Amino acid sequence: MAISGTIDGALAIYTIADSDLRFQRLLVKSPARKTQMVSIAFQSRDVVVVGCSDSTLRAYDMRNGLMLRKMTLGADLAGGSKEIIVWSVKCLPNGDIVSGDSTGHVTIWDGKTYTQMQRLQSHRQDVLSLATSNDGTALLSGGMDRRTVLYKK
Repeated sequence: MAISGTIDGALAIYTIADSDLRFQRLLVKSPARKTQMVSIAFQSRDVVVVGCSDSTLRAYDMRNGLMLRKMTLGADLAGGSKEIIVWSVKCLPNGDIVSGDSTGHVTIWDGKTYTQMQRLQSHRQDVLSLATSNDGTALLSGGMDRRTVLYKK
């Protein structure tokens, strides 16, 4: 199974069989307010976490498309009332969620309560990519500021 987000706010599910990608169904249809689905990660077999263009991350149940939780980052204080874009989302082996955003922050979220545990300002510009070690004890972030930062537990 594969999932993709669209600029008009939809999430589409695809099946992969015999090296063929086929549309299966829409998980989430476009909301009234045009929110772009920018980054996606599977938290478990049944839960997908999506980073959005409206200062939020959203957890969806893959079985029925229901939003389980909306996690909010707030407004970009440096730029006034501008929305924060969540460019990157990664889920750790223990279920916790890590996000990288347009303010240069890396945020760690509790995977059970979906609450913010830690927010790190390690970049001067947008955080575009995240990578983790297999055991989840090391995290790397890459940003537009040409910095790569290593975090260890």
